[in-house]
Amino acid sequence: MKKSFVLTFFILLFSFSSLSAHNIWVETKPTGEVGNTQQIHIYYGEYSYNYYEKVDENFQDVAYFNIWAIIPGGQKILLSTTPGKIKFTAEFTPDETGVYTILLSSTKAGMVDWTAYDLGILKPNFYASTTVVVGDKQPSVDAQMVTKTNPLVINDGSHKTYSPKSNVNLTVFFDGEPVAEQELIITVADQWSKTITTNENGIAEFTLPWKGQYIIEAVYTEENAGKFKGVEFQATRHTATYSIKTD
Repeated sequence: MKKSFVLTFFILLFSFSSLSAHNIWVETKPTGEVGNTQQIHIYYGEYSYNYYEKVDENFQDVAYFNIWAIIPGGQKILLSTTPGKIKFTAEFTPDETGVYTILLSSTKAGMVDWTAYDLGILKPNFYASTTVVVGDKQPSVDAQMVTKTNPLVINDGSHKTYSPKSNVNLTVFFDGEPVAEQELIITVADQWSKTITTNENGIAEFTLPWKGQYIIEAVYTEENAGKFKGVEFQATRHTATYSIKTD
């Protein structure tokens, strides 16, 4: 039964453009040290199914991205990246204690035609983020700084590291405003997922059941017809991920 399900998934996966269901996420150690290089890895694919697009193949659809490290004082540093086989790698070196926010934005992907599903032609934009805790003192990046960089943000206001059974409190913002009744999909790399919904203040809470990495995804469709590279679209499909790795 499981093999049949997985086969069905991949048939569906490749029956659409790779842009239709994929997302971008970032992975890094949840903690860092002043003066030590912190590596960040950028992937594109389906994390829950352990599926990674290759950099020289479908990853090219979304490879024109920017990635920044925002230091605790609020300065935004653009990071350079190095391509590998299935990922890009960026790095930075913390020079003070506090919570660093990593933000990625990919907004140059081409259109997705979903007219067969009554969704029209969509402009896909992708965003990804995570945090790195350095040292014991925890000055952090203000949420407004994060929301000014990416329109759709899953923001973690706790500024802490996590362990299994930890409670997580996230706020979803779009254009700087909290989004009520926004679905979030929590996934791990064994096809397990859970869907939760934000409350009237845009806040969602859940508990991490196990040790490991979690990718949280939000999709927000903005009804804003326009034109990109000469092609008209009916709406923008914003997809954001936030990565949590337990100690």
